[in-house]
Amino acid sequence: MKKTFTFILTFFIMLFTLSINATDSIELTELRRSNGSIINYRGSNEPVLIPTEYIAKEQEFRGVWVSQLVGDVPSYTTETQFKNALLNVLDNMEAHNLNTIIYHLRIMNDALYDTDLSPIASYVNRIDFEEWDYLTWFIDEVHSRGMEFHAWLNPYRIANSVIAPETVAKNYAAYPKNPASNPENILNGSGGTILNPGEPAVRKFVVDVSMEIIEKYDVDAIHFDDYFYISGANDAHTRAKYNTEGLSTEDWRRKQVDLFIKDLSDEMTRFNNANNRQVQLGISPSGIWRNNPNPNEEITYNENGDAITNGSYTSGFAHYGNYLYSDTKKWIDEEWIDYIIPQVYWGFTQPVAPFADIVDWWAQVVRYKDVNLYIGMGLYMIDGGDSYWNSDPMQAAKQVLYTSKHEEVDGITIYSYKHLNINRNQSGFRKLIDEYWTNPAIPAKLDKITEVIPNKVGDVNLVKTEQGFVLEFEPVKNAKRYAIYRNTGEVDITDPNQLVKVIGNSTLFDLVIADDSDNIDVNRDYNYAVVSISGTNTKGEAKYLDTKNPSDRLNVDFAVINDPYFSSNVIPGERFTVYFNEGIVLAGGELSYELYYSYNQKDWYLSEERITRSGTSYYTRIDYPLTIKPLYFKVVGKNELGLIESDSLMATPSINDMPSYFNLIDTIIKDKFAKIISG
Repeated sequence: MKKTFTFILTFFIMLFTLSINATDSIELTELRRSNGSIINYRGSNEPVLIPTEYIAKEQEFRGVWVSQLVGDVPSYTTETQFKNALLNVLDNMEAHNLNTIIYHLRIMNDALYDTDLSPIASYVNRIDFEEWDYLTWFIDEVHSRGMEFHAWLNPYRIANSVIAPETVAKNYAAYPKNPASNPENILNGSGGTILNPGEPAVRKFVVDVSMEIIEKYDVDAIHFDDYFYISGANDAHTRAKYNTEGLSTEDWRRKQVDLFIKDLSDEMTRFNNANNRQVQLGISPSGIWRNNPNPNEEITYNENGDAITNGSYTSGFAHYGNYLYSDTKKWIDEEWIDYIIPQVYWGFTQPVAPFADIVDWWAQVVRYKDVNLYIGMGLYMIDGGDSYWNSDPMQAAKQVLYTSKHEEVDGITIYSYKHLNINRNQSGFRKLIDEYWTNPAIPAKLDKITEVIPNKVGDVNLVKTEQGFVLEFEPVKNAKRYAIYRNTGEVDITDPNQLVKVIGNSTLFDLVIADDSDNIDVNRDYNYAVVSISGTNTKGEAKYLDTKNPSDRLNVDFAVINDPYFSSNVIPGERFTVYFNEGIVLAGGELSYELYYSYNQKDWYLSEERITRSGTSYYTRIDYPLTIKPLYFKVVGKNELGLIESDSLMATPSINDMPSYFNLIDTIIKDKFAKIISG
């Protein structure tokens, strides 16, 4: 198990074991309000203790929820527009040293990916997935930056309004594999419509949906939020069919959700074992499992390491009972899930559900289980005007600082991307970014999935340029990402402050990493370590090198330039547009571009026409000469490392009929005759 637990049948020894806490080695002080008064745990005079300084962990989850439902990303209009929007998300994540995107792919029993099981969501239904599957491209972009992609699914929700089951079924008539096509599988609540969790066909369908995503896309996790049952659900007819054990309504509903989680967990485990994958199953419930009215409960543990507890000393909405019926603690105890992200969105002084009280409780629940704990942070509370958040402008930084004292807390997830952008200059968030998350982070090590130890990186080619150093090496077969450490003295790969970059595998043969003058003094010598990281985020043996005897060149090109393309037919004597996409830079600075043309692919001439940038694409307008001969074009990109060229593209004049052909010949003759006379 993750936090090794050996059960000893002696109560006093157990108490001694429980007294050992990660906080023993961290200097703590009383947490105070902005006015200086001490914050106590709920209903007590015991002060909340917070570390005096932030100590970064060697590996940690730094995630953000991203959903088109709440406007984090605009709907698709063109490929260029959508690529720019998604790349902007990743650029901002990289700038904030985040390492995991939780991306909404199933919102209202629909799909933001290629499938025939559900209708394609309006946000992306203008995409021709046969021509371009944006999700494959996007996941590759995520992975190339060393990040994880978690597929966020809502299991049951159909609509946030009450719709008659017969009407829903008609709407899904074109999707017979979807259980919403059968009114028996639809459940209405007081404010919405969902697939009925009590129907076996529904549970199987959501398992099938999850497995289709895993099999089709290289996702790192399947992630569910807290929407299971619905408020005001009337499922008496379903219980009459299936409740043969005579369970109470509450217990029966919890069992239906348990069955789904267990079935999916088993199916994913079989898939991972058979396909050498490490896809995680994660849950993000509301922050409170159960409310416990006893402020003095001492949590103990059984022989399996399960926490014996009636819940946290809180009095807010609890997902164990009405109305979600989700026994998340059981899923932890049974280790059906790989991680849990309770949405602890409240501030430290919230009277019914204080941040510190809830975090402490969850940390104790996972202590001896192979389930990772990340804390969901409600950055959106700032914009919502929550008084308990806004009473302390340092709330965001203090929450991250507080969680760092718990060995059991493996990271933080921010809700949501939109609010991260809105609050980028808010003082507490700014402190978090500028003082705490100053370096990139390797995603948290997985504890439940069988550990994969990656091979050591082989030879590393190090090249010195005017801008800095470039490291080049071959990918390792059983590695998914790589960590680069740097120091002027001895490199310590356990020191997160020496971690300078995390990158993912590339479709290219070699991986190239630039460490430029923004971060280093090019006139000094440095020591580097390159560490391979597997799909379980397990670190391999380090490859060490220094900068004293650099190589004089890379073994591969420093960039990749895409071939140009044309917008339409090329007509002699008329204007047409030449397009090309932004190159992929593996080392060095941003590329500048030039367009060349040739009549024979030997003699090349620089086009004098202005090149215009549009997002990640470029274009220029050119007059095709008065000739029926083909013309060749190529793009040249350059930075401080040199020049890189695209392949050449032939433009062949388009003459659709004989009259046009003879008119062109006549025009060419007259043009040449005029030049002879003028000459």
